[in-house]
Amino acid sequence: VVSLWLLNKSAKVFYFNKNTLSNHLKKAPITEEMYFFLKQLAQHGRVDNTLLLEYYKNQHQKTLDSIIKKKNKMIGLFFHLQKSVFSTTLVNKIKDPNDHRQVIYILNKSYKIQEKP
Repeated sequence: VVSLWLLNKSAKVFYFNKNTLSNHLKKAPITEEMYFFLKQLAQHGRVDNTLLLEYYKNQHQKTLDSIIKKKNKMIGLFFHLQKSVFSTTLVNKIKDPNDHRQVIYILNKSYKIQEKP
């Protein structure tokens, strides 16, 4: 019974590095863009949509439309990964209370996320 409790407790902490995201039970590969996203979540508990757009703008000198598509593709892949691999919602998407046109990605309060070297 104690080992089951410890196993469940350790699954509540997610670890990531430049290549993978894991929770001691499962592991999934991540992209460079997902790494940036997870690093921001680990540091601040949230990521503003505008920060992601700035990141993509600095990485890819393309049109705003293509930057938005790349960001949306990464977010879609990440949300698919959290459901298909980990069967949970690690990150939630909410409307910014100060500007309903903007989106904020927040870390689910049930989980912790840490970068591992």
